[in-house]
Amino acid sequence: MISNLPNTPVELLAVISHFTYESDGDNYEVSYGDQFARLFPSHEKFWKRFITIMTNRVDSVESVGNNRIRARADVDKIVVLISQVHYSIFMKYRFAMEAISSQDQYLNFFDNYTTYLSNICDLTEEMVIKVSKLISKLNESFIGKNLLLTYTKEEILLEFSRTLEKDFQKAHDKFFKADRNFPIWLFSGEDIFRHLSKVRKDVFEPFVAISREIRAYRNIAVHGSLMGSGVRRDRRTGEQRRTVPSPDFLRDFPEWNNFFMLDPQSENMKDLNELIVHFNDELLRSLEVIWDKFLIPNLSQYLYDEPTELFWGLFGLAYKVPPDI
Repeated sequence: MISNLPNTPVELLAVISHFTYESDGDNYEVSYGDQFARLFPSHEKFWKRFITIMTNRVDSVESVGNNRIRARADVDKIVVLISQVHYSIFMKYRFAMEAISSQDQYLNFFDNYTTYLSNICDLTEEMVIKVSKLISKLNESFIGKNLLLTYTKEEILLEFSRTLEKDFQKAHDKFFKADRNFPIWLFSGEDIFRHLSKVRKDVFEPFVAISREIRAYRNIAVHGSLMGSGVRRDRRTGEQRRTVPSPDFLRDFPEWNNFFMLDPQSENMKDLNELIVHFNDELLRSLEVIWDKFLIPNLSQYLYDEPTELFWGLFGLAYKVPPDI
């Protein structure tokens, strides 16, 4: 059976123009896609412009069945990995929503909720790094020239090496004095994003801020002791509202036996339901900015605006170069 794939950006855009989660997604995308749409519509836009084109959806021959949503065999591995990370963000959000659908006394639901959201933060960092790696296959100067704009690749490496040297010395002294083996420390996605937020504040700073708050609770959930909650009575309605320590206060998290001596009206205590809404809305808003201002424009440049045979080939497509006029 001979496939029938688009060969130009115009043809490709025409084929994907009608794709939506509701009509062309899998069962989960159909059921939960609208939950993303309110604050994170670019997730579906990215899927439409860059994920569907690596599947059999754009092949008119493969028009039915589960095989239609599968990746074609000639798609580059890094493109497949990007699609997996993108989909995982969607599914982790679904799990987070299910976690808070039933609240228990011991905040197990909140532990699960913040752990899933923290995982989304990890995947977002991985997404940006993988897309950057993909584009760097075409443009070696991309990491230094486009990703950080005002920084060259050499300046980035120099900045990282200075930080590494400083932290290495500090950690070495600490472990040497304690007569312990020194662990190898490598830069994480969080380290890179902290650096990015200083250079592209408009794109990355909101994400860095909200991810830091979410990860504070995730760290307690995974590594800390059981976190307690208080009860605050709403002065206006008389309603009792559950409270938890604020993100900043978690740094000095009290012993369990001292927890109930805290004033539930204190600024160190946050309304639990308001915190859940805050994490949800601010995280999705920050992801929308990254997808809308960074991921989609940079991939669109090399796939639709200034297409090349090399970049199309990574998606398993054959770009037909227009004849010279």
